[in-house]
Amino acid sequence: MRYSVAFTRLFTLFFSSVFVNTAIAQTAIEEVVVTAQKRAETLADVPLSITAITPEVLDGDNIKNVAELSSQAPGLTVAKNEGFSRAVAIRGIGFETTQNVISVPSVAFHIDGVFIPDANALNLDFIDIERVEVLRGPQGTLFGQNSTGGTINVINKVPELREFGGKFDIGVGNYSLVQPRGTINIPLGEAVAVRASATYLNHDGFSEISSGPLDGYDLDEADNLQFQGKLLWQPNDNFSAIFSGTHFQIDSIHDRAQRHVSDPSGNIRDLTQDTAGTFDLDTQLFSLTLEWNTPVATIKSITGYVENDMANFLDNDRGANAFLGVGTQDITISTRDSEAWTQEINIVSNNEDSRLDWILGGFYMDFDKDVFFDEFIDFNGNGIAEFGNPAERSFVVLTLANRESWSIYGQGTFDISDRLRLTGGVRYTDDTISSSVCVFFCAVPSMPSQSETEVTGKGAVEWDATENLMVYFSYTRGFKPGGNNLNTVPAIVPQLTQSETVDAFEIGAKGEFLENRLQLFASGFYYEYDNMQFLTQDPAPFQGGVDNVPEAEVLGFELEMKALLSDGLTLDAGFSVLDTEFTADFLALDPVVSAGLNGAIFGAGGNPFNPFDPIATGIRASALQNIKGNSLPKAPDFSTNISLTYEASLPFGALTSRLSFTHRDSFASRVFGETGINRTPGYELVNLNFHLKPSSFPNWGLVFLVTNLTDEDAVNSRWTNNFGIQSTSEEFVAPRQFIGRISYEF
Repeated sequence: MRYSVAFTRLFTLFFSSVFVNTAIAQTAIEEVVVTAQKRAETLADVPLSITAITPEVLDGDNIKNVAELSSQAPGLTVAKNEGFSRAVAIRGIGFETTQNVISVPSVAFHIDGVFIPDANALNLDFIDIERVEVLRGPQGTLFGQNSTGGTINVINKVPELREFGGKFDIGVGNYSLVQPRGTINIPLGEAVAVRASATYLNHDGFSEISSGPLDGYDLDEADNLQFQGKLLWQPNDNFSAIFSGTHFQIDSIHDRAQRHVSDPSGNIRDLTQDTAGTFDLDTQLFSLTLEWNTPVATIKSITGYVENDMANFLDNDRGANAFLGVGTQDITISTRDSEAWTQEINIVSNNEDSRLDWILGGFYMDFDKDVFFDEFIDFNGNGIAEFGNPAERSFVVLTLANRESWSIYGQGTFDISDRLRLTGGVRYTDDTISSSVCVFFCAVPSMPSQSETEVTGKGAVEWDATENLMVYFSYTRGFKPGGNNLNTVPAIVPQLTQSETVDAFEIGAKGEFLENRLQLFASGFYYEYDNMQFLTQDPAPFQGGVDNVPEAEVLGFELEMKALLSDGLTLDAGFSVLDTEFTADFLALDPVVSAGLNGAIFGAGGNPFNPFDPIATGIRASALQNIKGNSLPKAPDFSTNISLTYEASLPFGALTSRLSFTHRDSFASRVFGETGINRTPGYELVNLNFHLKPSSFPNWGLVFLVTNLTDEDAVNSRWTNNFGIQSTSEEFVAPRQFIGRISYEF
């Protein structure tokens, strides 16, 4: 907290002294409209914990995609895992099963209402954004079967009828950064309009391999290309159709920097690795949204199709075998392809004279995912793991998985009086998964299918304590379906995993004060979290996967504030306090501990690689640990994001300045504690930007921004490979970047 107070005082004095008497007067905070409950409502009127992030904030902090949103909303943590995987957690409810093919994230992701089941789509760049909505807490009625943590909704701008216009800009910066972007809106007659956007991002790597034959090989570089197009047909005021298409690609770039925690180099941006990793990603997203307005209700149909194709060649052990003295190269190639069809229909009442607002809807998804993983190790000792050599193949697996889900839901809000409202909602979900697994070319039979149904929902009461203060209390139940594992001879970890549920109790208040020059949104919450899914090992070698921790609790408080401190000076702040704990006895085997027991197993006359060896199983079973009392992963005790924005009218134009500060406490990386390799360190980051619109050239704009102003060596996350190797790596926040942009708007 001391950082936040000092930050506010220092830069209030700075801005007010530099720009005194030039401020642009603003008499009240502008209203923000959101669609968190599938109808347009102002942010202050929604009885939910929700943060709306504007494109100005995204650009000002150089936030290019969901993966960079960490701490931009209270309780939100986005951890980089496995290079390009992303584990999003809200209030400690996250995605701890990234290496399981059929598992789904606990925080749902939507683009323009289309549910995106594959977490690899989080790599998509933001382009032509209207806003990003972060809904915190389970969404058990309106947003489906895997929103135990919350929902991130990306809302893009739509075409405008009878309006021709656009905006183009280009950014350049250090690390050879170049980023041209453009958007154009073209009317085609009275009832049709198209809107097209494109962005290209290229920069050199922030890290490099610093020794051996790969000395100077860049990592963390970017080569991203994205196109987005929308076609609007609106023949009358009561009907519209929008067809949207997005293409995104990351084209054969060097791999993300994943630095082993035991890497001997003295610089976090230097890595000691022996493999030049590469990465490719191709994402296609198409949607058709039809909307009819009737005197009773608005009917909306959203049809979505999303396809992800990913290929990754990487140093599987992050070079550790070499610098730890083992001396064997370990490389892998993997592909992860997915395809999803979704269909949602919702009917939203629109009779303003009625005391009952209601929503009815249905959802269907058919999701296929194929994963191929092939590992090679230098068994013959010649210093090179020979890709394609059967004698050096360590492991190969092909998994084909399908998830089919459908649900129906309804929610209603009844006005008991002008000041008191009751809300109730229910959702019925039917979910079926099936998969086939080929280990070493189908030496292992297919896994069984699993079907389950679940009823979730919500109950809430809202009360307008005064004209400017609304308080609410809610109970919500969220659900995430289970799945299956690769193991065929399990000792402890089962083949089929259970679904997880969250029962959330929340009390909150939203108020507008001082003639709406001050907004305060506060919430306190308590969660009962059952059967949390996480990755662990089985005492039987090469067995394990997703298991369920039976009970956990989450307790927390959040505060969001927006204040007009003076003419032109605005303060935005968000704070999150979390206390999380596993509350039931549960024995689990740490994969790192398990791999470290191989020497003891050999010494006792056992074979650590034989799943039927009783000595190996017995020694590993003795290493099981009780995780009761540990904190949930990705749940920092305290985090905050504070920004000051100053708007000034100067003789040569209008200047907007923004300074932002982020603090995030350390947190547990895994369920096995919060010390050593299991602890992701905390950090503080500062960003600064200036935006000038010259008075003589009102269509032009100049932007200068600095991210990570103090060039902190901040760790975004630590990740431990769950299968086969003792490898824990960490990924870092980008170093200091200087970026200048010039834009033209018409």
